[in-house]
Amino acid sequence: MVTEETVDSNTTDVTIDITYTGNTQKALVNYVDKDKNNELIKDSGDLTGLSKDLIDYSTEDTIKKLEAAGYVFVSSDYPTDAAYDTDDSTNQVYTVVFKHGHKPVDRDQKVTRTVVYEVPAGFDTPESVEETLSFTQTGDQDLVSKEITWNLVDSQSLKTVTSPKIVGLTAKKDEVASEVVVPTFDGDKETTVKVVYTAN
Repeated sequence: MVTEETVDSNTTDVTIDITYTGNTQKALVNYVDKDKNNELIKDSGDLTGLSKDLIDYSTEDTIKKLEAAGYVFVSSDYPTDAAYDTDDSTNQVYTVVFKHGHKPVDRDQKVTRTVVYEVPAGFDTPESVEETLSFTQTGDQDLVSKEITWNLVDSQSLKTVTSPKIVGLTAKKDEVASEVVVPTFDGDKETTVKVVYTAN
């Protein structure tokens, strides 16, 4: 404010300089997760400066860190030459949007059944019968949560194995029945079924 002053014909000219300074403004950059309804991942913290000054903040490092954590950059409304505005009533808020990265995954399992034969001494033992079923399951992994969504895999069936006829012997099982196998993907599985022959 310039104070009132009385002047007369003897008063010399006076120059008064009035200096304006910018008001302090606040800005904030939010990083949000589009896949979780724009949930806040993190923010820049309050950024403060004077009106018209450049905002001394870059999103580059945070974007790199979030991408390393599995996020994929979508969009940003924070300009590289961002400056504080002149609106004292409202803080500036910028938003950087990410989504979750994904990658395909798979896993395998083998299920093997071996049918073996036991005969009394003096008889030739039939060759064992081995069958292996192979399963592959594909899925999608969320690179942020690390959770995997697996696709359904059809079951398979082990074939019926008829016990060989041996003259002079009788098998306790005429056949080893077919068996439906539902994969569990907790490691390969091996089972052995023994067919015992007794003398007639």
